[in-house]
Amino acid sequence: EAYCSYDVGVNACARCAPANVTINGNPCSLQQVVIVAKWDCLPWADPEGMVCANDGTPQEAYCSYDVGVNACARCAPATPTINGNPCSLQQVVIVAKWDCLPWADPEGMVC
Repeated sequence: EAYCSYDVGVNACARCAPANVTINGNPCSLQQVVIVAKWDCLPWADPEGMVCANDGTPQEAYCSYDVGVNACARCAPATPTINGNPCSLQQVVIVAKWDCLPWADPEGMVC
């Protein structure tokens, strides 16, 4: 259930998300949620937990309606690695969103 909330945005219909959401049947902290695509899942056609991106890879993502109305998402590790080295989520800097493709660019490739 969502509500008109003009504190959030000019025409916003919003809800307050819980601290944790469910992705593929598992709890995931909101800090670890990675939204792969905002419009890939349709609640009337794609069941919760259906693979929606990166099938068979470590970055496999699932339809997760806790995350968003049509969200395709995955839960990142609490401490991800960058080029094989642990990096806290607070230190991660995304330089470009579309320069690396999991099916074409190997983990650790310079981008």
